[in-house]
Amino acid sequence: MPSPAPAGLLLLLAALAVDRAALGARVTALGDDAAVPGDDWLFDNSVKETSFQGGHAENIMDDKETCEFKKSHGLDHMDRYRVEADFLKRATQDPLWRMLVPQYLREEQHGGRPFFVMRSLTCGIDHPVIADLKLGTQSWKPAFHGRPGADDAKRAKMDKLDRASTTPQLGVRATAIQIPPGLSDWPGDSAPSDPGAYQLGGRAAVKKGLVSGDAAWTGGSTVEEFEMLLKAYLPTTALRMEFLEKLAPFIETFSSQKTYRFTGLSLFVWYDARAAGSEEPKLGMAMIDFPHTLGSTREEYGELDSGVLKGLTSLRDIVTSKDAVEG
Repeated sequence: MPSPAPAGLLLLLAALAVDRAALGARVTALGDDAAVPGDDWLFDNSVKETSFQGGHAENIMDDKETCEFKKSHGLDHMDRYRVEADFLKRATQDPLWRMLVPQYLREEQHGGRPFFVMRSLTCGIDHPVIADLKLGTQSWKPAFHGRPGADDAKRAKMDKLDRASTTPQLGVRATAIQIPPGLSDWPGDSAPSDPGAYQLGGRAAVKKGLVSGDAAWTGGSTVEEFEMLLKAYLPTTALRMEFLEKLAPFIETFSSQKTYRFTGLSLFVWYDARAAGSEEPKLGMAMIDFPHTLGSTREEYGELDSGVLKGLTSLRDIVTSKDAVEG
């Protein structure tokens, strides 16, 4: 059975609010303005405590002792850094957003560059089970108040990639998911703590060539496969009910907010393997990846973010479906 390497699980723990480009994900197939770089970033190289690691790992620092995660961007993308840092700072102070995003703490200088510091999302959880879900119905940045977005060539390229996923139909796709084994293989009321017990799902699995034969569904490339993937990630009624409870504030917010429009936004979901099979599992979620955000409190986008809203409601509808809840 294909499974992520333990080093990949460590990266999942570290990459709590990290744009894929900051981890050196491969974006050459999409172009410089792509909001969807290589989706196997979660399972590449581990990021160690208070150290710089990996491809573009000079852009990230993970301090497990203080439960803080620090992020920057390359010098040629400081505009994206500013957009992301400013949004997260505003969101942390805004009652509408602060429960939906990682907590912004401060900015620091390291090596002559600014880093913004966030509270680690999975702090205190030894064995989180992770899903990274990309939201939106398109992966290219639109024009905004006279400022150009992606050009025609990049739109066409990204649209082609999107059509190979559930992005257009559902407004969400599986970037990378840890698929636990069947409940009969769980040790009591807990999911396995051994990373080798999990399959890799989503586009990360597709890129690693792990979706052939009986494992084809784990890529989540069709609506049916995505539904199977989400059900496998949330195998108990209690987990699904907790997922729906945590999802509700996101849907409520995006049903009314017109300030921001997001491209490349992800919903980062995790639950604690310990007691995951009990009636009271511990599950959390937060939005991550903000360097392509349009709008601000001073210059609102002016429309509902219908792409993200569609993705959120699709998740709700899938999880509340009769087969998902009763299966």
